[in-house]
Amino acid sequence: MVELSVIYSLDELKALIRKMEFYRTDPQLLLDLINKAKTLGESERRRLKRLGRRARELSRVLDKIKFCRFPLLKDINGVKDAPAGAVDGSFQITGGIGGTWYVMVGAAYVIAPRGFGGAINYKVSTDMVVARDPDESSVKRKAEILMMLLETKCIRLLRNELSTQGGGTIFIDGPIMDPPWCSDRNYISDRARVIKESLSSNIRVLGIIKRVMGSLLLHEVHKVIDQKLLEDYTCDRDFISLILNYSLIRGGHGPVFTKPLEYPRRGANLSNYDKKTYKLYKMYLNEGIYIYYSYFKNSVRDRVYRVELATEEELSEKELDEEYMKIAQLIALWSLPGFSIPLLVMIAHDKCNIRKGAAETLYYEIIAKMLNQEELTHWTSLLSG
Repeated sequence: MVELSVIYSLDELKALIRKMEFYRTDPQLLLDLINKAKTLGESERRRLKRLGRRARELSRVLDKIKFCRFPLLKDINGVKDAPAGAVDGSFQITGGIGGTWYVMVGAAYVIAPRGFGGAINYKVSTDMVVARDPDESSVKRKAEILMMLLETKCIRLLRNELSTQGGGTIFIDGPIMDPPWCSDRNYISDRARVIKESLSSNIRVLGIIKRVMGSLLLHEVHKVIDQKLLEDYTCDRDFISLILNYSLIRGGHGPVFTKPLEYPRRGANLSNYDKKTYKLYKMYLNEGIYIYYSYFKNSVRDRVYRVELATEEELSEKELDEEYMKIAQLIALWSLPGFSIPLLVMIAHDKCNIRKGAAETLYYEIIAKMLNQEELTHWTSLLSG
């Protein structure tokens, strides 16, 4: 007799778990929630239709001030041979029993020394530390700082390799000012120093932010657009995703990107979330780093992401437009069909990623090596009580 086993993908397993959890919920509770979900869904449908109508009007108004731009793809061969690389980091936290945590961090950098079409190489860096703290959120913050220190080290190593090629571009998977809550002057000085070292070596430094949060762009657009057109928008993601969609639908070969802007130097009228960005940017300005941003969308089906640019000098509007046109050509070159972000960023993310299952397996290995019979008795008493 032949037994056939079913192999599920990760997405299929998640869908199966969702279905099981759904049917395990109390029927009366579930029925009540279903009715509320229907009402809420209808309300959201009306809101989205309203946003769509407003977006069409906004798109026509913004076109008049050339708010959305397209790269000159006929000139793309000019960046084809330019060296480029990407950096990313990740971490996992395991344990927690008795306030003892095991923090695993990893970072990777990817380099294409001969540009698009040439060989792509990568190197990884790791660390593992013990953290003793009863507060998990505190441990997560420490882990994030450790990850960023390792990532900054990889930026420096990548800078060293690219400088031997005469320059190039570094894509950072995430913000240039990362993490956004950290205001440690020593860390910021070190990160600013490696960015300056890169810029002085003719290396462009870009941040690729996949999670669009805050409302900085809306704050700027409010200055030039009728307030009534913007009253239904609360964040940049809802606003800019629809606007860029209409630009792509009307014609133009992506990626489409917004007029580049500098991060705000004043905190008046900003949301609480955006005030954190403003305060952090002030610290980078004090280190002699200017940071600009623009929103990109490769196609109608792709996600919106933000692209940051670091410079040592304040750029004029014309210089900024010219620089972002080159960046858009570079992103168009490295963004393969069906993928919303540059290939190098995707590879760096994959190579540094410490998956949860791997971290848990390593944690069990630590416990197995650590415990003798007496310690095992103590450990099980912690587990049981």
